[in-house]
Amino acid sequence: MTSKKHPPAYLRIEQYLQSIILEGAGRSEPLPPEPELAEKFKVSRMTARQAYQRLANAGVIVRRRGVGSFVTGHFLEELPVEGVPDFSAWVDAAETGRRVEGYGLVPAPADMARIMGIRKGAKVTRLQRVRTINGIPSLDLRYLPASLHERVSLHEFEQQSILALLKDHGYGIVSGQVEIDAHRASEEEAQRLHIATGDPVLERRLLYRDDSGKGVLVGTSRYPGGKAYTFRFQFQTEKTQTPAKPRSASR
Repeated sequence: MTSKKHPPAYLRIEQYLQSIILEGAGRSEPLPPEPELAEKFKVSRMTARQAYQRLANAGVIVRRRGVGSFVTGHFLEELPVEGVPDFSAWVDAAETGRRVEGYGLVPAPADMARIMGIRKGAKVTRLQRVRTINGIPSLDLRYLPASLHERVSLHEFEQQSILALLKDHGYGIVSGQVEIDAHRASEEEAQRLHIATGDPVLERRLLYRDDSGKGVLVGTSRYPGGKAYTFRFQFQTEKTQTPAKPRSASR
């Protein structure tokens, strides 16, 4: 008879997947692959597959061959944008406060190494901080080049914008992408964002690259839903022509 204190491994994996889905996983990026879960929980790949199949049977996820597993019904709309974005609002915001909670060199996770164009396990700078905008907290996690750790102090990260620091140290940003998503607050997120568990959390995922295509700023920001942050996307279908002024009627 299975002990209630130790549920079967496939149930533990299923509960883990449900928890990260609630936190926003499985939307624009696939859920962790079976081999990764098998290694994490020290079980066979078949056991990890069983957990995924239960979620698929329940209609929670959909499995896409050769792509991965995603939350059912979640649609990613991509809108291409050309031109250089204006980062001045982030650099010059007068009502922004920053408090660094963690700053150091860590081995790059496999996905981060791929994005940043370095080998797996190579060092990257990991920055964790709380940022306040008009008194509303946000939780920031950033991965940056390892060399930045030697050249920028913790104090500077509390006083200046990361974008400004990257520019000052020769890391030009020429392309990037930003994703906006929402999920329900975990207990830990709720406590740190001063909201109730299960309240909406807005998550902004960002990736900025330099002219070589390597990621130089990768991370997430999480905000209390409906507070502090609005994302606006603007576009035009063709170059706008200034309309000619009508001539005065001759008399």
